[in-house]
Amino acid sequence: MFIKRERFQSLIESEQKYQAYYSSDDILMGTPFSDSLYSNNRYQSVDSIIKELAKKYDGSATWGCLLTGNIVDFRASVIVGTGPQYKFNDQEAQGTKDANGAMKDSPMSEWLKNFWKLNELDHEYPQELAIMSELEGKCLVRLVWDETARVVRLLHVSSVDNPYLVVNVDKNPLEIEKVVISAKSNRPAYEIVASECVYKKFGGRYGDLNISLPKVGRCLTQIENVDMAFRDWREINRLYGSPIPMFFFSGDNASTSVKLFESWMNGKNWKIKRYIALANADFKYAVPDAAGINGIEKEIQRLACFISGATGYPLQFLLPDMLSNRSTSENIMESALAQTSKERVIWKGFYQEVIEKALKMYADHTKLAPFDASQVTVDVPIITEAQWKRLTDVYIPLSKMGKISDETLLGLVPGIDVQAEMDAKDERDQEELQQIADELKATKDAAKASGVDLNNPGNPNPFAKPNPFAKGNLPNKGGANA
Repeated sequence: MFIKRERFQSLIESEQKYQAYYSSDDILMGTPFSDSLYSNNRYQSVDSIIKELAKKYDGSATWGCLLTGNIVDFRASVIVGTGPQYKFNDQEAQGTKDANGAMKDSPMSEWLKNFWKLNELDHEYPQELAIMSELEGKCLVRLVWDETARVVRLLHVSSVDNPYLVVNVDKNPLEIEKVVISAKSNRPAYEIVASECVYKKFGGRYGDLNISLPKVGRCLTQIENVDMAFRDWREINRLYGSPIPMFFFSGDNASTSVKLFESWMNGKNWKIKRYIALANADFKYAVPDAAGINGIEKEIQRLACFISGATGYPLQFLLPDMLSNRSTSENIMESALAQTSKERVIWKGFYQEVIEKALKMYADHTKLAPFDASQVTVDVPIITEAQWKRLTDVYIPLSKMGKISDETLLGLVPGIDVQAEMDAKDERDQEELQQIADELKATKDAAKASGVDLNNPGNPNPFAKPNPFAKGNLPNKGGANA
């Protein structure tokens, strides 16, 4: 009997792989072969991670849809908070007051308000951009001039629906030259120059503009394992809820007894979905071992710790039992804020660049003098429990004692336009002073109409009897009035 050369070579390679897999050196060192047989990372490329994240968020994946959607939405809401806000560094750039003291917006302030409103940057659009950046690890928006509204429109470009390549300048790997959008069946490829787009990446290595790993993508395997563990737990509970009865028959005629029993059960009113008949004289229910539940529970707890540490998703949301611990329930947002601090800084730069390029595009299309974008600063305000406590315990008492000004106190509250608040306060004070002056004038006019002279301090009430002991009414020694 002869074996072909190809078959013989295949057997040799299989034997070598078998010996390599079961060698102690391979198990301890983790060679590429052992990793291929025992891998804990199901997604080993950025493209596969981004596509799987999109499927999970859309609910079309097999495992991990619920948990992935919750983590992405939670992180986006924590990062964006109340949304980006801009303020002017110079009061004159924002506007001037007219003769009546009313604030009149400058042309730049008026255009920015219109730009912010039409692009819904004060509503849900920043939240949607944050969600897409959490799914793709990057964000690209295209700036398009709207001649009808005479404003710049922001259009998001998804890397999943429209794959693109960011081309950097030769001498500066972090400066964008253009973005090339790949062709599709219904359109050809096209390019977007750097002046007409804003691009930011939220993950990946420094200096590589195109490789950006979403933070949630690092623990996709763990998210799926949690979902599988919950499913296994549910299957065990289902088996406990519907145990399988087992009948045992003994004796020399056990096999015959089993057949007779099955024929007898067919005519009875005891409806059993499944049962097992064996040749022993006994009866019990077949249920899984309870030790398996403890193992699944510990697996879920350990995976929950990994997911929370990687994404900042509160551990209390994954393990509600931890809410009974006061120390962990009160600091539920601390890890989330710490994990998303980098993203908030990136978003500040993102919206700052959006304003700068939008103002320049407006000047280019209207042929007007360009606005000074350096007069505008963007912030993504967020306040923590520690900040509120410091305000209430330290700064507000100092303000009441007059140790710090109102401007200083307002500047410590995120999301507050200090100048606008101070102007509004001055306007309210002027209105109150004017109201007091009007009331005083009305009182004087009413008194004058009644014949009462409020300006005469010697006799404020002419209808009252004179005081005989008042100065000028006392008699002198000669009996005459002084």
